[in-house]
This record gives sequence, structure tokens and C-alpha cells, in this order.
Amino acid sequence: MIRRPPRSTPLYSSAASDVYKRQTIPIVVLVPDGASYARAIAAWTPLVRFPVLIEDGSASAREDIARFIRGFQPQQIVRWSAADAPVADTPAAIENLTSDTLRAVWPHGTPEAPTIFDAVRAVADVETPGVVIGVRGDPAWTAALALAAGRGLPIVWIDARQNIDDALSKPESDAMCAAVEQALTDRGLMWATLGDGVDSLALCASTPVRTSTATNGEWIATTDRLGRFSDSERNRWAWASQVHGSEPQAAYRAMCALFLGYPTAWFFDGYPDGQPWSSYALRFAAQVLDSPDIQITLTERPNNGLQAWRLITLKPLTASLLMVNTKGMRQFFELTDGTLWCGDIPALHNPAILYFIHSWSAFQPGDRDTVAGRWFERGVYAYCGSVQEPYLSAFVPPIAIASRLKVGAPWAVACRSDESAPWRVAMFGDPLIVLGPAQARTDEALPLEGATAVEDAMRTAVRAGDMVQAVNQLVLLGRDADAARLVSRLRAEAPARMTPDLAAAALGPLFRTASHREFQTLYPTLDTDAARDPANVDLLWLSCRASLPHDGAIMGLLRPHIRSGQQTADTTDLALLGTASGQREQAISMLTEYRRTKTDSVSDLRIIDRAMEIIRGVR
Repeated sequence: MIRRPPRSTPLYSSAASDVYKRQTIPIVVLVPDGASYARAIAAWTPLVRFPVLIEDGSASAREDIARFIRGFQPQQIVRWSAADAPVADTPAAIENLTSDTLRAVWPHGTPEAPTIFDAVRAVADVETPGVVIGVRGDPAWTAALALAAGRGLPIVWIDARQNIDDALSKPESDAMCAAVEQALTDRGLMWATLGDGVDSLALCASTPVRTSTATNGEWIATTDRLGRFSDSERNRWAWASQVHGSEPQAAYRAMCALFLGYPTAWFFDGYPDGQPWSSYALRFAAQVLDSPDIQITLTERPNNGLQAWRLITLKPLTASLLMVNTKGMRQFFELTDGTLWCGDIPALHNPAILYFIHSWSAFQPGDRDTVAGRWFERGVYAYCGSVQEPYLSAFVPPIAIASRLKVGAPWAVACRSDESAPWRVAMFGDPLIVLGPAQARTDEALPLEGATAVEDAMRTAVRAGDMVQAVNQLVLLGRDADAARLVSRLRAEAPARMTPDLAAAALGPLFRTASHREFQTLYPTLDTDAARDPANVDLLWLSCRASLPHDGAIMGLLRPHIRSGQQTADTTDLALLGTASGQREQAISMLTEYRRTKTDSVSDLRIIDRAMEIIRGVR
């Protein structure tokens, strides 16, 4: 057994030291597959590294990459692949690939450095504060590799069921905890008490987010069960958090944790006055974090209702740290004067972490029609939220969160109540995220031969007349304004070249540059699949709220795109928007027709009738 002495400094000091001693090459490397991803990470050194993201050709991966680039602000973006890399298509191959990569980054397994801990101590003079847990066969191994290589942590592998929206039975969760304990013991690691070496667990897998308790129909968060003894849930020996998703998504979430700083914060306090709500007021957290290093935007009572939320979220949020207080359920959240739904969650200009005080939000985080699921789709990469009704006291008051983060407490520690039994608040993201600036940059050359610049690919596409590729490359380069100008020029000078595919590629940059009329004009030209794409539909609604169609065509534009899960909210909102754009009679007709379909729902009828009263009062 590896007899490591008790940690001489708190976990947060070790985590902070581990972050701040590194330097970053300000070049983002895009790779086509997991094997190339691992080979690129193998070019990291203990003290110098660079971001690596997987570009698999999907629109979601492209959006994540572009969002990361807008947050990271690199000097260059390149593509690179390793033609001779071993294929990572089986659990055994992935384990071998990650093991070889970790040895390349942190040379160990020698008499001088028997373990990765020894390698880290020799180079960085810090105690690595935890381990990464990989689940065999789970695509989130890409996060496991990045976090292990980036922080100098070992990976231990276990078998576990994979379906993040499901729940583990109590025997399954007990078995998973036992498997982790056994894997740590087999590696010779000291883990049984806080401060002995293994104090954080980064679970990189889409294992069920919930765990059943002995009480029928009740759940606790898997990440609050993990890190407690398999045969005694009360005592904590480590703090756990979870990184889930596909290979590209998990890589994105890990790279955000490793490479991004936190210069801006957005706090929206949706609670009323009076106790117990006042104890969770976000102004106290804002006061704690207020400093020249963090720009904070705070919205609180009395201006914390629907109108305030919608005004703020008419354009993408640029904050990197978010805190929100609301009430509600898995698909909606309530403010002081009304209800908002998943579709009201704002677009994000850059990646963000989110502390979300709310009930049920993370019940099914893989489902976009839940609050947590939509935030993840928007680009949140670390999240704290509940898997069931947790009661307000289950959440750490925001002032305490801010105080802990300010002194360097890692994410998974800052958001957990001390000395509590396992409960319903789940943690997502790298557990060792530390609030602070991004790492120092170095002018060292990128240690990858054969990399090609995305800038060159963009220019080649323009010369070849491939405008879809040109716009896509501009988006990846973080040049939304240039992409929007290119589309506007083509519409004016060569309208025949405005194909449905080009219109679809243009939606993101047009929205982010507030080119709403252009966006709304192009949307009807999309092909059926693109027009019905849920992410595009959300942008359409946000665009129309930001700028009503100037020709009064909002009813025809939005009515075919009423969203599942929030039909009544969308229908009444559309009626109100239509009335504002001069289509009052059409709005009344639509609501009257819709009301006939909802006679069995008292709550829906109440919402519809209230909207009808407002519209009929408009003259």
C-alpha cells in the first residue's frame, strides 16, 4: 500500500496550487476522433499543455467548440490527427490508451517515480488531491483522460450501469461504492479518511444520477452517495462530482474545467422577500465576490420577475459563473410574478458553471426538456442542482458558496453541506474546479507536427465558393460578426447562393450578433429537419422576443414551432407577442381554438383565460 502522509494543507490549497503552476499554449487543437485526442494529450508536459477538443462533424460539437473558443480566446485554432494512433473502440483498448497517455504526460512506473503521485510531487511540489473514476465502455472516458492528465491524477476503472436519466437501486449504488473502494485499495491508495490522499472523486460516466433509498419512491444524488462507505452512508471520505456525455461533450466539459478562468458572474435572485428566502439572497454572495477581478451582474427584488429575466436573456449571457434562485419542478421555474420554462433558459456566449437552487432540476439531466438538461445543452459544463424535492436547507447558502470559492475551495467541496447525510443535491463537472483567473500563457511552440490552421480552411472554402463551410469555419474561429456580414452580403448580391444549408449555418452567428431581422427572414428557408431542430427553434423564439418581425408575421413564423413540454406557455406567449405586433384578432382566434383542446386541465385554462383578458384589454 502507498503510505502517503496526511495532507499538510487543505484540499483547496492543493487544488489551487495544482492549477496555478501550469502554463497554457494558447492554441486550440481540434481532432476528429478519440484516438487522436489521446495522442494529442500525450504531447502535454507536466507544466505546459493546450486545449484539445473533438470535432466529429455534428452541429452540437461545433457549437461547443465555438463556445469554448469564445471563452478561451486562443491565438490560433488548428486541426490535427494521428493516423498511426491505435483505435479506441473497446474498453480494454481505451484503458491501455489512457494508461499510455498518462505515462507520457507524467513519467512514472520507474524506481524514481513509482506512481503518478510521485511524478507530480517531483515536478510540481504538490499533493494531488484525488482520483478519476472511469466506467468501462462509457464515452466520457475522454473527460477521465483529460482530468487525469491535466491534474496529475490516477484513473481507476469500474463497471457500472450507464443511463444518466435512470436511477440506481440501493444494492446497485452500494455495489458501485464498494467497487470504487476496492479499486482504490487494489491500487494501493489510502482513501478511508478525509485528508489521507484521495479526497475528490471525478466520476466520468453517464451512470444514473439518482440512487434509490430504502423508502419507496425516494431518491438521493449518486454523487452524494459516492465517497461514503459502501456499508455506512453517513461518513464522507471524499467529495464526488460527475462528468457525463458523449466523447465530444465530455471532452468539452473537461477542457473548460482545465483551461477557463472566471472573470464575470451573473446572479439572478428569483426569491421573494422574507424568511427563509432572505437567507439565500444572492446579494450577499455578490458582496463577497466583489473585486476588481470579477465583474458581477446582480438582479434581485423588486426587479426579479419575468420581464427582468426576459430582458436580460434577449442576448447570450457572457458570464462564466452563474447563480440562480427559483422555485419549480423539472420542466419549469417560477419567479415572483410568473412561470418560465426550459425554452426560456438563455443562450450562452461562452461556457459557464451554474449553482441552481431549485427543486427537481437535475432529475433527468440527459433530457433537454428538463431544466438541467437544457442548461447543459446551452453550454454549462459544471452544475449543482437537485434530483428530487430537496427542501431549501439542502442547499448551501450562496454567501457560503461565494466565501468558499473565494478562498480557493474546489467546486465539489464548496457546494456541499458539511457533516450531512447523503441527500438530493447532485454535483456535475470536474470536482476540482477552482474560481480564479485562467492559467498563464506561454509562447512555446505547439508540439504537434502536421497541424493545419482553421483560418486556412476558411480561406480555402471562400475561394472555392463553399459558403456553408466558410461560415462554419468563421464560427469556429470566433468570428460571428464576419460570418453575419458574409451572409448579409450574399443575400444582397447573390441570393441564389442562399441555400437551406447556408441558412442553417448562419443562424448562430446571426443570433449572437443581434441580426434578428436577418435571422427571422432566413428561418422559413430552412429545410424541414433544420427548421424543427429543437436548438434552432429555441433560438427562433429568443430572436422573436428580442425583435418582433417588422412585417407583423410573427404568428405565421412561430405558430408551427410551438415546443413540446410547454405548449400552453408558448401558445399564450405567442398570442401576446402577436397582439404586440398588431395581430390581435389572430391571437384571440388562436387562443380560442387552443382552449377547446385543454378542457381537462384547470391550470392550463387559467393561463389561457388570463392571456385572453390581457389581449382583450388591449386597444
